[in-house]
Amino acid sequence: MDGRMDGRTDGEVERSRKDSRPRHPPPLPLPSPPPLPLPPLPSSPPPPSLSTSTHFQSKAPEHHRQQQQQQQRQQEQEQKTS
Repeated sequence: MDGRMDGRTDGEVERSRKDSRPRHPPPLPLPSPPPLPLPPLPSSPPPPSLSTSTHFQSKAPEHHRQQQQQQQRQQEQEQKTS
């Protein structure tokens, strides 16, 4: 009886140890916060690139519009003269 009881207790102890092991891993993820400080660095550079890209995009349409207007004006003048 004692031996069997010991075996059962050993099994229970192993289970308790296994249960405690999974609980320990969660705390490990907490020390992993350092990655958070890293994201800010990459996220800060993107804004400038986005702003520059938006500037280029905003300038491009304006140039196209100006060119189109000039072409239209030239065509209109040619038509008037003809």
